[in-house]
Amino acid sequence: MKWVKSYIKRPVLDKILILVFASFMFVTLFADFLANDLPLFARVDNNATWPILEKVLTGQSTWSAEFADLSTMVVRAPVPYSTRPDPGLAGRYLPPFSKSVTGEGIHWLGTDRLGRDVLACLIYGCRKSLGVAFLSMLLAALLGIGLGVLAGYWKNKYPVTHPLLASTIMLITVYCGYLTWYGVLESRYLVLVVVLLILAALAGKNWLPGRHNFRLPFDNLLMRFIEVFQSVPTLLIILALTGIILNPGLIGLALIIGLLRWPVFARYSRGEVLKVREQNYVLAAKISGLNHTRIIRRYILPQAMGTLIVVFAFGVASVVLLESTLSFLGLGVPPEEITWGALLGQAKTNTSAWWLAIFPGLGIFVLVTSLNLLGDRLRLSLDPED
Repeated sequence: MKWVKSYIKRPVLDKILILVFASFMFVTLFADFLANDLPLFARVDNNATWPILEKVLTGQSTWSAEFADLSTMVVRAPVPYSTRPDPGLAGRYLPPFSKSVTGEGIHWLGTDRLGRDVLACLIYGCRKSLGVAFLSMLLAALLGIGLGVLAGYWKNKYPVTHPLLASTIMLITVYCGYLTWYGVLESRYLVLVVVLLILAALAGKNWLPGRHNFRLPFDNLLMRFIEVFQSVPTLLIILALTGIILNPGLIGLALIIGLLRWPVFARYSRGEVLKVREQNYVLAAKISGLNHTRIIRRYILPQAMGTLIVVFAFGVASVVLLESTLSFLGLGVPPEEITWGALLGQAKTNTSAWWLAIFPGLGIFVLVTSLNLLGDRLRLSLDPED
């Protein structure tokens, strides 16, 4: 296969980085099969069962302790513990290589303050940290690349048609009416609502000056907005939002981070489009009569994707570090969520539990460092002149 031959030809550092990142992705995808108190496979009364696979596919498992006594063959997960707290808290703060309370296994990396196996928590925490990072950066990429491409392609001559203008004014009108109805705005603002409705009707009927469209200085507006937006520290905004939105959860936190990280993609995509849009093949495509959407999709975006992939890699590393920081501070995610930062936070309350600081911190360090180095190697391979 081509990708295997390409991997073999790469330098040793690239191979190591790819293997490290692939290992983290493997742990993320197969966490249920790596750490679970359910068996991977069991044979009960000559019937083969797959408890973990059953739970992954259906959300629940019929396995119980009674089946364990009747089983003639049981294959456990590599880490035979789940992330559920110990009901009696008898196994809390056990050091590494300690036997479990039941004596049936070993906690290789110890337990936390709720008696959960630290290695199992690291495995599931890797899934959640990378899940938040990829989801937030995907949202940021979709929003930022879209705005950056529009700004770079049209610059300050973005055509706004009357139907689009009418729809925008109508949305603003509906929002103002909603605020007025619920008493957020005073009743005198109903005059503004009426004026906006009239403007929306005029725009929809092409009664405004100009038959077809007018030009919006989209590039200037976007860049000025980004400058104002980035003047406020991201961490400060996230702390304020997480204070307003109580316990947003991991998905909510990913959405908040994604809505705050889009300017990076907007800047880079705008710069790449500005370089490509004046190339001869793009000018030839315009002369041939291709529509703007096709030109952007076929001739401009492919040239910009290399740089944007590097930005994505660096962004994932920064979001992993940011999510760990917020979890360490006890902000943004519910206390029951297991993340690397939350495990680190437990070390504050019990400084003698050194394993709660060493192992999660080492995992964050290795993941962030490998992502940064991998992004740097991608940048060098895409731009060898640097």
